Amino acid sequence: MLKEKRTIKIYILYYLCLLAAWALQVALVSGRLEESFSTGVSDLIQDGIFKTVIWSIPAVFMMKRYGDRLYVKKDILAPKKGTYLFLAIFAAFTVYILMIKYRQSGKIALAEDFTPLLVPVYLFVGFNEEIVFRGWLLNSIYKEDKMWQAFLLNGLMFLVIHFPTWILHGSFVSNMTSGAFLSIVFLSFVFSFSFVKTKNIIFPALLHFWWDLLIMCLR
Repeated sequence: MLKEKRTIKIYILYYLCLLAAWALQVALVSGRLEESFSTGVSDLIQDGIFKTVIWSIPAVFMMKRYGDRLYVKKDILAPKKGTYLFLAIFAAFTVYILMIKYRQSGKIALAEDFTPLLVPVYLFVGFNEEIVFRGWLLNSIYKEDKMWQAFLLNGLMFLVIHFPTWILHGSFVSNMTSGAFLSIVFLSFVFSFSFVKTKNIIFPALLHFWWDLLIMCLR
């Protein structure tokens, strides 16, 4: 019981520190990066460098430090099973997004502001965010008899971490009032499900990457 309470305290403290650090980075640095560099370069600096330093490195440290308390305790980078599940979700994502894009514009094409730099950007996004939210945060509290509770908590935390960026870009109110925020929670459930069923971080990270790439780079 004492060990479980200590884990909960560490969990909450880590998330609050992550949220505060990311909010400060967005408030103090993101705007200046976007003014100083092109879209692809500023995104690569923010999602490649800053997210790795602020998100992934501390999360990997926590995973190593408290590895005995994790649901998936080792080989988190080694796909062991679930290839068919991954391919099914991958295909569903692809078909759904292509249908949405086609309905919106009557065609499927690259966005006008697309640059090849966005490919590594979204790859960084996928891996950095999945290492934190599935590899560490979900992995440290997940129990098979409380799967949906863990998924819901993880989804809400995943949603809140988007708030600083939404506020910076002036989209917070519209995302909340239109119900667009629900897609973030839904995607978190999908990524969480793929993580616990495949017991590796590669598949959810690639799904995350693919969703972001198609959503942001097609019109």
